[in-house]
Amino acid sequence: MTTSANASLARELWSARSTGSVVTTDKHPASLEEAYALLAEVTEATGKHVVGYKLGATTEPALGMMQLEEPFAGPLLEGSCFDSGHQATVHSVNNPGIETEFVLGLKQDIPTDGEVTEDVVRQAVGWVAGGFEIIGARFAEMPTGRGLCTIGDGAGNHMVITGSPYEDWAQLDIAALPATLTINGEAKASGFSRDSLFGSPIAMLTWFANSNTVPARGIKAGDIIYCGTCTGLTPIQSGDAIQADFGVLGTVTTTVS
Repeated sequence: MTTSANASLARELWSARSTGSVVTTDKHPASLEEAYALLAEVTEATGKHVVGYKLGATTEPALGMMQLEEPFAGPLLEGSCFDSGHQATVHSVNNPGIETEFVLGLKQDIPTDGEVTEDVVRQAVGWVAGGFEIIGARFAEMPTGRGLCTIGDGAGNHMVITGSPYEDWAQLDIAALPATLTINGEAKASGFSRDSLFGSPIAMLTWFANSNTVPARGIKAGDIIYCGTCTGLTPIQSGDAIQADFGVLGTVTTTVS
């Protein structure tokens, strides 16, 4: 995809993500092409290495909320990926929220020739884990739609927090893994790994590999892939103690400051 001329906007969005502020502008992306072009410029503006991807709008309700016709994808960056127990610093002005997700860790590159099968993806996956994606919004307004603005705004990512890798995952029913989200001791939401448009994390990654949203770097061995929320989006605030129980995959925790 072509890049836009909005390198300055990309720098402003990255600065807002880093410092906890919002950007007021009249240069919101008005099409998918413009949104992904801005995302590419934001990624370049960070000066950081891409270490994986997050998939978003992976359910019908999420597609409706985001005003999109298909899921989207964005990069995960070095310095924004942490282990369970990490204390998450968020900024209330960015309307922070948390998503409980299943995570795939890759031991092999995945082709992006448009002919990838689920078997190919399975062979490339080295481990499965539970994780949190913490999201934020850096545009002060989203007049062209939440989905387009979110894609352009670093795909909405603030950070991810990943649990312990489970390497014997091939023995599990990858579509039937449970997740329960608890905040301050109160159960907030629950779901399963099948709660996505395509029925499993493996299927979601297969969709991504065959989509036109994969950047030129491709999908590499060592990448982590966040496969979309199975508990929806839950607002969070400073002081929250958060835990997700992923059954055999274990628990993931964070506290918010």
